Amino acid sequence: MSAGRTVTLIPGDGIGPEITEATIRVLEAAGTPLFYEPCLAGWAAEKESGSPVPEETLKHLHKTKVGLKGPLIVEPGSPPVFIGHPPRTYASPNAALRGECGVFANVRPAKRFVGVPGRFGDLPIDLVIVREVSEGVYVGGERKVGPDRAEATVVATRKAAERIASFGFRLAKREARRKVTLVHKANVLSLTDGLYLEAFYSVARQYPELHAEDRMIDAAAAQMVLSPTDYEVIVAPNQYGDILSDLAAAVIGGLGLGPGGNYGDEIAFFEACHGAAPDIAGRNMANPIALILTGAMMLDHLGERDAAARVRWAVEAFLKRGEGLTPDLGGKGTTRGTADALVRLLERMA
Repeated sequence: MSAGRTVTLIPGDGIGPEITEATIRVLEAAGTPLFYEPCLAGWAAEKESGSPVPEETLKHLHKTKVGLKGPLIVEPGSPPVFIGHPPRTYASPNAALRGECGVFANVRPAKRFVGVPGRFGDLPIDLVIVREVSEGVYVGGERKVGPDRAEATVVATRKAAERIASFGFRLAKREARRKVTLVHKANVLSLTDGLYLEAFYSVARQYPELHAEDRMIDAAAAQMVLSPTDYEVIVAPNQYGDILSDLAAAVIGGLGLGPGGNYGDEIAFFEACHGAAPDIAGRNMANPIALILTGAMMLDHLGERDAAARVRWAVEAFLKRGEGLTPDLGGKGTTRGTADALVRLLERMA
């Protein structure tokens, strides 16, 4: 990566500004030659520009091709987001950012860290969820049919189903994983989920060295709780992937440990799997580790693999020590204190 690469920085809502500040401190301590250009999205953007996803932010993402994003507040019943003229309609600011940037794969690793309290002890959980985000029920649209009836549309195409399956198999091969699992509900949704099931096994034939299997979403969720080490790479349609990625984060110790990235053909932007937690915003108690690990994913994408490895090493060392953990992990630590400790570890390594 060339020195001075510019990253579009979207601090977000709620705890977003606090954890993005902590993340940048840690990435800089790891020795990354990046410039961060702040851009608005979410409530702050709507207050200033009248839109939760301003055109200027989208233009900047299309220019830099990479972004680091804090969480956005999306309340139940929030109005849809309209972009462009004539307007393109999205269910939320997050969906608008993904749609306008052309991303289709949301990748959420879930790795168990030694030292984190939880029901699985030190079981070596290490799985990745590959979620299709360009279609599905979240982008199909809803409509009201009279005062007492509402309907939602599921969108499924062979192109998107094959594309996300190929992404999942390539990721498994690149990371030396052995198994890829599709989750679906094709016994009920035989046309839409059935299309994903058919496309998955069509792509699987191109990767005979990898084991391909499928599971119903309900059985897959139960198995993740009972035996999470059964999974290595999970490929999922939009809604199932959203739900399972939060479940996987809970299994490894909490949403504060769950990173994520959105990948398209040209643009990639990176965001943790948790929400904006406005109830604890400004209280210096949010766990920044999910976004810090998200930053490591961004460094991998930019070719800064050594710096990404240093960040992950520091996180593992901090969690293994078990001191200064934030309240979500059972401690009394702070957002800034976590960043301070990680920076010290990285400086000591340097």
